[in-house]
Amino acid sequence: MTIRYASRTCNPSRYHHSRFFLGFLLAFFISLFTLGTAYSAEVTLAWERNTETDIKGYKIYYGTASRDYNLFIDVGDTTTWTVPDLNEGTTYYFAATAYNNSLPAAESQYSDEVSKTFCTYAISPTTQTFAASGGTGTVSVATQTGCTWTSSSGTDWLTITSMTGEAVNYSVRQNTTPSPRSAAITVAGRVFTVTQQGASSTPSNATYAITASAGTGGSISPAGAAQVAQGADQSFSITPSTGYAIADVTVDGSSVGAVGIYTFNDVAANHTIGATFTNTTCTYFVSPTNATLPASEGTGTLTVTTQSGCSWTANSSAPWLAITSGSNGSGSGTVRGLIAANTSTSSRTATVTIAGTAATITQLGSSNVSSNTTYAITASTGTGGSISPAGNIAVSSGSNRTLTISPNTGYRIYQVLVDGNSVGAVSSYTFNNVTANHTIRATFARCTYSVSPTNATLPASEGTGTLTVTTQSGCSWTANSSAPWLAITSGSNGSGSGTVRGLIAANTSTSSRTATVTIAGTAATITQLGN
Repeated sequence: MTIRYASRTCNPSRYHHSRFFLGFLLAFFISLFTLGTAYSAEVTLAWERNTETDIKGYKIYYGTASRDYNLFIDVGDTTTWTVPDLNEGTTYYFAATAYNNSLPAAESQYSDEVSKTFCTYAISPTTQTFAASGGTGTVSVATQTGCTWTSSSGTDWLTITSMTGEAVNYSVRQNTTPSPRSAAITVAGRVFTVTQQGASSTPSNATYAITASAGTGGSISPAGAAQVAQGADQSFSITPSTGYAIADVTVDGSSVGAVGIYTFNDVAANHTIGATFTNTTCTYFVSPTNATLPASEGTGTLTVTTQSGCSWTANSSAPWLAITSGSNGSGSGTVRGLIAANTSTSSRTATVTIAGTAATITQLGSSNVSSNTTYAITASTGTGGSISPAGNIAVSSGSNRTLTISPNTGYRIYQVLVDGNSVGAVSSYTFNNVTANHTIRATFARCTYSVSPTNATLPASEGTGTLTVTTQSGCSWTANSSAPWLAITSGSNGSGSGTVRGLIAANTSTSSRTATVTIAGTAATITQLGN
């Protein structure tokens, strides 16, 4: 990536009013050497040579805070340099200066700054043993989104067959010699070692033991020490008891996640597999738990809310209410039913039972409701917002009514309850085909805002800057500048997290100046250096 910055004037008292360009070409890679368990990274910087004839060299300044450099390197008269021994997972900031051959040497101001956050990488497993017959395997790679990596093998009998964004697949060729051998694949700078037995080191009838164990709350099958022939595959099933869920499965001491089945492929060594479980008594919520429907044929929906992995069934107590979908499920879901027309003048009631929770469905008789029947929808709110219309709203039978929920400044919608059941943090809700009284209540929560950075120092030249706003979804904010020389170009208002961008005019004065950008009551102080 090439970044070219506008020219900047050096300090007149230090460097003859010279102007220079510093365009950084950044190439980042993780070095392949290690010190203990720590990994080291390095960055290569390149810049354009100044046009002045008296340039003697350049210095690279860097550190872990923007414009606060605690390290520097005098790189001499070169336009590229590699900075070694940087830490993974750390953001570094870099700037350059030029100096001339006068005595003492005059040094320019800092160039515009560039930064780099180094990725972290972890592979699993780090070693694997194969029989002489060979086989295939996978190395998983864990890193942050957007982090790139490469892999390579240094031998012809251990080859990389394919790569995905999260793993490397490899193949081990048959060892026809009697001697065992080892080789490595380098993945994201980490070393994965493969050891293969010699052709005569494993008899054809060799067996290995896979020891399986399970903690309280479930079982693993087969359990105990399973004897597996060399080169064969063996699968294990992990099953939680009622009221429990799989917490983790470990293979040879390393976690493979909360999986329900695990297979050892091409077994060539002893292994262990263990499962642990967590007590997760399932809770179920059904909404609504009461509903009144007209005499005409129609459909209805019930919402089931529960934890992932919690199973349930739904049953109707009456033949006129047939469940058409969702008769059973796992985790949250919906149950849909078809309600036959009620030709009787009397109302009737059915119960839909879901995981022990009953929803009572009442269907009116064919002449139960007169054309002028009305029902009341009672709307209320907590502190921090409003609902419209509010209070007791009269609604004609069979009609629809929409209510709007609005948070006050500095608040967000936290939750909306309809007939005591949550429908989420919605800004509007519609009651359709009203045939009963209802309630709706909205609650609100205060918004919190953070602005980054809250202090920044910029060069005298014209440029741009960005502030990051972090807040909850639905929280609105505005941004204002206290000075005409700092104009907000985008993000003057927003909702939820976002960015504010500004254009900073050149400072033609020799004195620095300060402006404040205020976002949702939080001030960011911007200082621009004098020319």
